[in-house]
Amino acid sequence: MAKTKTDGFGNYAASVEDRDLILGSLPPIRGTWFFVDPTSGLAANDGLSPGSAKAGLKEAYDLCTSGAGDGVVLFSAGTDAAYSTSFLSAALAWSKHGITVIGIASGNRMFQRARVANTASVLTLASLLTVSGNNNRFENLMFVNEGTNAAAVGCVIVSGARNYFKNVNFVGAIGSASVATKYALKLAAAEENYFEDCVIGADTFSHGNHADCDLWLYGAVARNRFKNCEFLSYVSAGTAHAAVDLDTTTGGRGTVFENCIFNSITSVTTPAAVFIQTGANDKVLVKGGAAVNFAAWGLAGVVYTDMPETKALAAGGIATTA
Repeated sequence: MAKTKTDGFGNYAASVEDRDLILGSLPPIRGTWFFVDPTSGLAANDGLSPGSAKAGLKEAYDLCTSGAGDGVVLFSAGTDAAYSTSFLSAALAWSKHGITVIGIASGNRMFQRARVANTASVLTLASLLTVSGNNNRFENLMFVNEGTNAAAVGCVIVSGARNYFKNVNFVGAIGSASVATKYALKLAAAEENYFEDCVIGADTFSHGNHADCDLWLYGAVARNRFKNCEFLSYVSAGTAHAAVDLDTTTGGRGTVFENCIFNSITSVTTPAAVFIQTGANDKVLVKGGAAVNFAAWGLAGVVYTDMPETKALAAGGIATTA
């Protein structure tokens, strides 16, 4: 590998050999890789190499061509969130198709240092990112809406189809007042999306006694799958919070949760149910996994569980309704 060098401003400038080595460690794509470095990237850069990286995810997204199979690499530096976060000054509408986004960080399951968050001057975003495009891939990232206003109630909305999320942490408005519509991840008429090894929610703030959720399934959501995911929350008072809000209208093409953990272990109180219903609903299957510190799975005749017979509180049973 060529020797590391810097440009005239002291920033890292990759040689051709360095760039080729980095590209060789990334998954194959059909199109072009664009690089984002929140620490040393510049808006004026072309984004085509680590040494000429863009400063933010939005700028790299703008360079991608929908359907061309392009990719974005988000670098992190150290452990401080300030040096590893791509900040957004407005909600990002991800309407393009076929883009791969990879975070270069340690690979831990929560609070990844390859982060995307709102700037300190924009803390009222109702959501951070809306993925309406199809066939996108997001891996080893954290999305967090750090809003401190009641209007900042969610993090990521997915309304597209056939998108893949692996090892992604979704966290809703961590400083805002708890409201019934607060969520970390919302699927809105989204179909055939796959979430693997993700953490949805956080235990760093209280939801209070509100019928909000970590995951909101809204409208015609069909054939979506969650595998090896953790739904995480903290509740300081009351029992109304749930891991999942079922508000679906797909005519039976429900959601499957395989080997997932619904975890409210740090709660002072015990939420009444893992699943709540605020509108129409479809049946869902919980295959394997566990509910921690929830009083019940909820919604008899709607939530099916497929687990070993050994159980505590609400969990367990083989192919039976809740």
